[in-house]
Amino acid sequence: MELLQAYGGILSLAIAMLYSFPLGVWDRWFETEATRSRQELTALRDSLERVAQMQVEGARAASGIQDPMLLDTVMRSTNNRILLTLAPREARFLQRQHEFAPSEQVMIGLLFSFVEKVPTALAFFRSAQEKDDPLIRLEAQRAEAGLLFRPSAIQDLAQARSVFAELQRLLPPQAGFGLHTVQINALRDWALNEFTLGEPSCGRELVRRLEARLIEMAPLMTDNGMFATQVMSLFARFLAQPPAPGPGCPAPAGARSG
Repeated sequence: MELLQAYGGILSLAIAMLYSFPLGVWDRWFETEATRSRQELTALRDSLERVAQMQVEGARAASGIQDPMLLDTVMRSTNNRILLTLAPREARFLQRQHEFAPSEQVMIGLLFSFVEKVPTALAFFRSAQEKDDPLIRLEAQRAEAGLLFRPSAIQDLAQARSVFAELQRLLPPQAGFGLHTVQINALRDWALNEFTLGEPSCGRELVRRLEARLIEMAPLMTDNGMFATQVMSLFARFLAQPPAPGPGCPAPAGARSG
C-alpha cells in the first residue's frame, strides 16, 4: 500500500508538471516535429531528383563513347554516384515507404534495383501493388518479376514466372490502352529473361505469344507498326540461333508469397 501511495504521488507530480508547461511550448514542440518530418520527406524526394539527373547525365556521356573500357568507366562512375546518394538514405526511405505515392514507389524501387539494393527495391514494388491503381499495380508487378529473375540473394525463377503469368491474365473489356501496353511489355520482359537467365525454349514460346498479341493490338496503334517492329527486333539474335531442345515454359508456381 505504501508503495502504491508513493507511485501515486510521483504520478501526480508528473501530471502537475506537464500541466504547468505553457500550451504554446507543447504546440511549438509538435509543430517542430511535424515540420522536421515534412522537411525530411522533401529532402528524400529531392535526392530522387538528383539521382534521376545523374542517370540522364550518365546516359548522355555514354551515348557518344565507342571504347568499351571507357564506357565501362563512365557507367561505373554513374552507378557509384547514385549509390553514394541513395545508400545513406536507404533506411529512411524504407521507414517512410508508405508515405510516397504509388508512382514514386515504383520509381524508388527501380532506382534501388539499379544499384543492386534488391530487397529494398522489392519492398517498394510490393508496396506499390497495395494501392488501388491498376496501371501502377501492373507496372510494379512487372518490375518485381524482372527483379526476381536477376541473379541475387533472393532470385526465384519460379516466383518470377508466377508473377509474369499473373500479369497475362485477361483484362476486363473496359481496360484502357495503357493496361494492354503494360501487359505486352511484361510479356516482352518475360521472354527476354527466359532467353538470358532462364529456359530459351520458353523464350521462343513466349515470343510467339508476344507476336500474336502485337498483331491483336495493331488496329489500336497509330505508329504504322513501329512499336511492334522495335519489340520484335529485340529477339532477332536469339531467334537466329538454332532452337535448343528444352521443355518449354515451366508451369507457373502457385500463389505468390507475400
